[in-house]
Formats: sequence, structure tokens, C-alpha cells
Amino acid sequence: MREVMDPEAYYLETEVVNALSLIGNEKENVVDGLVYLFKGNINSDLMKQMREFDNVLSEILNNKKFGDPESEKRLAFRRNFIEKAREKLANRLPEPDRTEYFKFEKQQRENLSQGRIDYDSYRSSVLGWIVKRPLQEGLKKALSGKNVAECREILVNLIKENGAYNNHYHLFYDDLQAKGKVQGIYQKFLGAAFAYVDSKPSVLKTSQEKYAEFVTAAKSRLLQALPESISKAHAQHVKVIDELLQKGFIEQAGYYESRDTYLLGLIAPVKDDRHPVRGAASSAFDESVLNAPHLEKIVTDALQKSIRSNNKKNDTLEALIMCWGGFVNSHHDDFSLQPVCEAKSAYLKTKNSTHANDQLMKFRVDGEFSVEARKQLVKQLPGNLRPSYDAHEKLLLDHLGKGHITQQTYWNGMVLFLNEHFRFPS
Repeated sequence: MREVMDPEAYYLETEVVNALSLIGNEKENVVDGLVYLFKGNINSDLMKQMREFDNVLSEILNNKKFGDPESEKRLAFRRNFIEKAREKLANRLPEPDRTEYFKFEKQQRENLSQGRIDYDSYRSSVLGWIVKRPLQEGLKKALSGKNVAECREILVNLIKENGAYNNHYHLFYDDLQAKGKVQGIYQKFLGAAFAYVDSKPSVLKTSQEKYAEFVTAAKSRLLQALPESISKAHAQHVKVIDELLQKGFIEQAGYYESRDTYLLGLIAPVKDDRHPVRGAASSAFDESVLNAPHLEKIVTDALQKSIRSNNKKNDTLEALIMCWGGFVNSHHDDFSLQPVCEAKSAYLKTKNSTHANDQLMKFRVDGEFSVEARKQLVKQLPGNLRPSYDAHEKLLLDHLGKGHITQQTYWNGMVLFLNEHFRFPS
């Protein structure tokens, strides 16, 4: 015997179907509709249809004469209407999305009914699943079946490219794909990344943001696929630089550089017999390689012309910032370091250095001139600042010697310290 639907339920079902009639069955439209019904942001032509859905619902609510817009009956009907609309839309999803959606949604609904989460948590968790589904599917397509060597190759390339989204490469890849010439593990990975960037729903993200999201998630999965010794060493490194970042010893740029460079060293080590600190410290440096007496006098003379007695602290700090590779603005009226810049360039020319034609303001941190200048400048720091400087450098050097941070992060951390004490001329 055929089951007879309750009149109220039949009415609800009919009106929901009518309200959703303007939404097509294409996957992107269905997904955008679900995002909207779970209060997510969409940026597509579907917004107009979803506003029509809202108008239909408002008209039904007014016709049923629930009275006060905040009445419990009105709110309950509205919620039931939207829940039924979500169910109807989700049934239009293709497999396996449909099965996976209802599996996850049922689990979250059970959590809601048992009081483990509230309604807002239920809604945001299901919305998160819907929005992240294309990313998860894209990652699966890009990384499934890859062995350790292939994972290593992809990760090395991602780190070297530093997450850059190259739209020209995107077009180049499309051309290769059309000609059937897509080769190589990394090229195929990029193909999956570009497919995700172009995928819908049209959430409020730029192509660059979607690509960065894909790369970040891929890096995490690739790291998990590598030997445990690598992931453990990387986790320890991240723990150390997290603490340094929170305590203000390094800044965000240095944090990211250290994290990626350290990971690259773990998965693709480069043989280098040089001591990691050699040429970088402001003290304890082998002066014999610097033609010390000659260079020392050049630097001393240049600093005497640059460091003014009535502005000694600020000039010294600004010169140190420059010699640690930091940015210094030479356009302010109070700038006094031109003699040091000119002496550096002249010295490099006499040494036939490949960097002799660098810009005047560009000081290579591990260059001979910079090392000697820092050695002299540190001695000119005010007495109350010198202990803090030495302690800051010692901490970073200790981490550098233990391999916890990279040399670039060490330099970055010294510039950060100096910038905190430097007063830019008003």
C-alpha cells in the first residue's frame, strides 16, 4: 500500500522544489547553492537565483501568517524549509560527492542532536566540508599513488618556487596539455593545481589565493609521505623558530625563509664543507682572509666620516642595519652614511670583486667589508645597548650552529633587533 505523505510535509516539499527550480543541475550550481544555504559567500551568477529563493521563502512565511518574525513557529518553519532545500540540492550532487556529503552531514547532525555541538558549529562544519571538497579531490588527484622519490621531487620544486603562481606557466601548461606533451611528475602536479584554481564553486578567492591554498595543503601531505626522520626534524625546527618569532627574535619573512630552507636541506642536502657561521658573525672571524690592516683602515676612515658625534647612536644603528643586509632609506635629509657606501664600492673595485657594481646601498652580509664594518660598529654601540645586542646575536648563533635556523634567518633576526632600536629621523 502506498504511503500517503502528511499534507504539511507535502506542502513543504512542493514549495521547496518550486523555490529551487531556478537552480540548474550542473555540479557547480548545486555546490554554490549549498554554500549559500549554509550561509557561505558565493561570487557567481547563481546569487540572483538564490535571492529569488529567499523571496519565495519570505512570501511563504508571510502567507502562512506566523505573525511576529521572531516567533518560534515562524523560525522553525524557516529552518525546516532550508534544511529540506539543502537535502534536495545535495541529492543532485554526482557520485561520490553525494554519498560522501550525506555521510558527513549525518554525522554532524547526530553530534548536534546529542548536544556535542551547537547549530552554528554544525552549519560551519558542513559548510567547511563543502568548500574544501574540491581542494581535497584536487590533492587526491595530484598526489595519490606517488612514491617517496616522487613526493620528494614535487616538494623540492614547490619550495624552490616559493609558492609563486605563474599565470604564464599556467597558459604554457595548457598549451602543452593540448598538444599531448605534458611530461614529468612536477608538470602533472601543476596540472592538478591549475585544475583546482579553475574549479568552481566561485568562492571569494583569487587565482593566486587558491593556488597558495593548494600548495600549502600539498606541502603538508608531501611531508607526511616522507621518512619519519625528516618530518620529526622539520617539526623540531618549526618549534624552535615559532618560539623565536613569538619572542621577537626573528620576523615573519625570516620565519618562512628558515622553515623552507631548512626543509629543503633535509630532503635535498647540498654538500658544503664551509662552517655555517663563517663570514657571518660580527666577531670571532678569521681576519687573515680580509687583508685586515688595509681593510681595517679603509673602514675606520669611512666610519669616522659617517658617524656623527651628535647623532652617534642612530648613525651607528643605521650603519649596522645596512651592514646586516637590511633596508636603509638614503633619501632622508639626515642620511650620513654615503662615505661608507662609497668606500665599500671602491674597496670591491680594488679587489676585482664580481659585486663591485652593486648598488651603493647594497651590502652583502658575508662580504669582507660588511664583516669588518660590523666589528667596528659594535664597539661603538652605547653601553646600555651592547649587552642586549650581544645576547641577541649569541642566541641566534647558538641556533644557527645547531642547525635550528638558516643563516639568512640569523641575519634577518639581527636586522629586526636593530630596527627596534633605530629612530628614523623625523
